[in-house]
Amino acid sequence: MKLALSTPLLAFISPFALSAPLSPDQYDNFWRFTPIASDTLDGLNLRGINANGRHFWIGKATSTYCPVRDYPCPPGNETVLDVSSGGASLDVTVPGGQFVYVEPSGALGFAQAHSVSIPDGSLLSNFSVIAGEFLGLFKFNGGGWLACPTGLNGTAFPFKIFAYLTDIPDSDIPGGRGTGCTGLDILAVNYTVSSSAAWQYI
Repeated sequence: MKLALSTPLLAFISPFALSAPLSPDQYDNFWRFTPIASDTLDGLNLRGINANGRHFWIGKATSTYCPVRDYPCPPGNETVLDVSSGGASLDVTVPGGQFVYVEPSGALGFAQAHSVSIPDGSLLSNFSVIAGEFLGLFKFNGGGWLACPTGLNGTAFPFKIFAYLTDIPDSDIPGGRGTGCTGLDILAVNYTVSSSAAWQYI
């Protein structure tokens, strides 16, 4: 999905706004938001980060499903996260919800609907949003993120999202931390639609 950013939002996402200091006491207890990449690379900056295939990507469309019996379905056309008390989940209707976690490789992943199965050693806590004046910053363990090119179809896109964890070997990250990957922040843009964003993500 290519996110359309309104003029007021683009005005808020200025170099000045992003560089404004955010104090540790600005952690909010609950955030419901659309994740947007903030990076110095023109090809990644202000692009939507989307849930697809149990991982998160820049350059892949949001992938959702809704059973016909539950029509009318939620919109299902964008990725929305909920962060509360250190945990993160997708904004869904499906019973049981869908956890978000960081895999042992550092990849940001999400659970399949109707399942509590996640990769062994995955981390389910220490997610937060630091609140700014207009936007938040989505964090894991207080740190930033990596966008790593997967090289599919002979191109850099799509980029897979990883938590920036220093104890993960470069061999576990596509392209390596110091070569193909780029560090980035994830902006938390408030999602104000009253219904769930999707029935479930797939």
